[in-house]
Amino acid sequence: MCLLVAAASAQTVPTMGSISGMVVDSLTGAPMAKCAFRVQRFRTTTDAQGRYSIKELAPGRFPVYVSENDFQHQTVKTVTLLAGQDLTVDFRITPVAHISGRVLDENKEPVPGVQVWTEWTEYFHGALRQVVGDDGESDDQGSYTIDAVESGHPLVLQAQKLPATINAIAEAPVEPKLRKLTAIPTYYLDAVNLAAAERLILRAGERREAVDIHLRKAPAFCADGVIEGAHPLNFFVSSACTSTQHGKTGPDGKFRICNLHPGDCQLRTNQAVGQSVLAYGLAAFTVRDADIHDLKVPAQAPISLGGEVLWAGDPPDPPPANKVMITLRPIGRPFWYSDFAALTTQSPLPGPFAFSSVLISDYYVLVTGLTGNQYVKDITYSGISVLHGSFRAGTAAGNRGLQVTLASDGAFLNASVADKDGKPVDAYVLAMPANAGSDPILADSMVSGQTDQNGAWRSSALPPGRYYVLVESGQPKPTPETITRLRRSQNRAQEIDLRPNGAASAKLPAPIE
Repeated sequence: MCLLVAAASAQTVPTMGSISGMVVDSLTGAPMAKCAFRVQRFRTTTDAQGRYSIKELAPGRFPVYVSENDFQHQTVKTVTLLAGQDLTVDFRITPVAHISGRVLDENKEPVPGVQVWTEWTEYFHGALRQVVGDDGESDDQGSYTIDAVESGHPLVLQAQKLPATINAIAEAPVEPKLRKLTAIPTYYLDAVNLAAAERLILRAGERREAVDIHLRKAPAFCADGVIEGAHPLNFFVSSACTSTQHGKTGPDGKFRICNLHPGDCQLRTNQAVGQSVLAYGLAAFTVRDADIHDLKVPAQAPISLGGEVLWAGDPPDPPPANKVMITLRPIGRPFWYSDFAALTTQSPLPGPFAFSSVLISDYYVLVTGLTGNQYVKDITYSGISVLHGSFRAGTAAGNRGLQVTLASDGAFLNASVADKDGKPVDAYVLAMPANAGSDPILADSMVSGQTDQNGAWRSSALPPGRYYVLVESGQPKPTPETITRLRRSQNRAQEIDLRPNGAASAKLPAPIE
């Protein structure tokens, strides 16, 4: 079944419009029935011929999403609807791929209750990080299926036992030789680390079968210590030394966690009251060939974090009336419910801002609410730029916190994409700063957007400078393979010079399929 949603960006006006069209399979051309639509406040489904129609829509420019089975794998089109317009919008959905196989032990016997998922590597705020995709669980016969797998880029499969709730003090024998072997998180093709894993690239709609994984085993070790702070405390141990285990300490904060195998480990802890997290801690350690003793894991209370918004150079005249929202997003830990309020604040332009309850953790910064020619020129923490990276709260020297520097001389890129006959093309326009030196910075600073039904796209305010402008058939993922390909493609890109407070236009050919 397909699911579709459109998020309107325009205010309601008296004269409404409508959209209608067909949804078909991009490989076979067959109409797709029973696709569920939700556009603004309306809902409908496609009929047996794959047709739909939605009326009384507010005009404006908005994205429309359509998905084969869920919103993690979606096709998107940007449309511009005029007042009173009856717009035809057809969708060609690329079907997702599927992977199936069995999870077996060293004796080729089925292993039930194992989670198998896809993952791949992307640049994200200055570093390479693993992205987890869809998953499946092995049944009594060891069989698993992953029904919605992204196609067209390298990915790996990892299998590990389902997360387990454990006692704070494990009852495993003191002598390691007396313990049973423990299952190791295993990659396809039977690799015990990411570097040795087999890379898979699936075609759209492909059903890859017999992708079997033999779950490996290794000697089991234990780690003990104490979590310092108010008790009881939740703890989670994961990473490359174990399948995920979680539990809660007793009044003394002591723990003994077993079934660890050689590898790098992370132990995270938090104190939660209802939906609020009052303390957080993280300890990293490495298991080699012996137990780990006397770990000290501090569960630290939140800190206050201050900052200011500044203008680069002379402030605009007249002064802008808007305020900006400063949001922190955690890296390496979950985003908890209490973070919604704790990690968002507002700032005048220019002016100070403050967060009163920030857990000691890694974060990146989002700035929203910019208008006109405004853009973010730099973000620093303790005097070090984190515009394309992240920072660890609580490590600033003295009173040097966050500093957000804005500029108001941004420029705009207006692009149009058409085929050889001059017909508008639905595609993605990609603008890459020519001064993006490293691959992580290029991945974080490149800007892309989808053309509407007229083949047109306009950027938000961009930093002035030289850009390489390309056209892609789909939104590019910031994987190492994609970034390498884009750098090699710069010799066929159109070079555009964006001047301060200016605008430039680019007429681009349809992407090469």
